[in-house]
Amino acid sequence: MNSSRILYMIVFAAFFCLAFYGLQSLDFSRAARKNSGSRPIVLLFLCSLGLAWLSTQAVFSLMYGNYF
Repeated sequence: MNSSRILYMIVFAAFFCLAFYGLQSLDFSRAARKNSGSRPIVLLFLCSLGLAWLSTQAVFSLMYGNYF
């Protein structure tokens, strides 16, 4: 594994933690159906993944000029 791939995973993990922490302030239970159980947590997780991926891609395209 080369160093840029390891750096990518570290930056992605950091952005995921930040996105997960920031999105917890939103009320996802209102967006889900009543009595849906774990659905708001899944929605929070998926939104955090998407936001972390977009942020990581933006940072790496600014750093290296790689436009994926």
